[in-house]
Amino acid sequence: SRSSAASDVYKRQQVTNALQSASCNLSVSQAEAVYCPNVQRIFYGKIELCERWSKQDAFKTNLSTENPYVKRKRVLENMLKEDYILKHNRSVTIARLFHGTDSSVAKGICDSGFASLALLDDGWFGHGIYFTENPIYALKYALTKPNPCLIVSNVILFNPYPVICDDAKGNDPKKFRFYNQNHYKNFWCNIVPVNSDYKPPEDYSMKTEQTEFVLFDNSHAIPCALIHLKTSSIQSPTLANSPLELVPDLSW
Repeated sequence: SRSSAASDVYKRQQVTNALQSASCNLSVSQAEAVYCPNVQRIFYGKIELCERWSKQDAFKTNLSTENPYVKRKRVLENMLKEDYILKHNRSVTIARLFHGTDSSVAKGICDSGFASLALLDDGWFGHGIYFTENPIYALKYALTKPNPCLIVSNVILFNPYPVICDDAKGNDPKKFRFYNQNHYKNFWCNIVPVNSDYKPPEDYSMKTEQTEFVLFDNSHAIPCALIHLKTSSIQSPTLANSPLELVPDLSW
């Protein structure tokens, strides 16, 4: 189900401020809170499953064997400090992220989860579902659709693999290490800090404008809210770190 009482879910003024901070002619036409019991049961079941997997040797990972380890470790450590990582009482990492799409597609996702995405892009950094913590960055994808929409989602980041500049050398994305690839070993999502050129920076210690998250299990994400947008002229928004705040956090 979807509710138009979105003031209980997010601060509308912050949404407006984020859109005004970007160089694009956009405004919020409608916002809806999302609740689908069937999708929620599957999502909570995945949380419990990931918790069990994390205790089993067959699903454990060893990032220290992935060279260059120092770079990858720094990316992972930086991510875990970010505000979009939700605080809760479970032992898995869950982030609140954005996915840009068309309103008609978003409504299907609300009814049956991200499994309703029949086709996935090849993807520069993996064959999966792409999310970002930066709504303005997500808009660049939403604006290619007739009825642009942002899906605010809670996403399980189970065994994330930090993708760095060493994995994306050259200017041909098809030659990137993870182009159109499924998950690597026991890493069930890729985290990719990127700048305006859509590539990881050479200096891994710097804070990037946004991060791309590639999810390889569609049941590891659940939609929480839809933000429908209207525009009089399709423009590419300026990349800016303008997070939308959703309140309250999940209750567990």
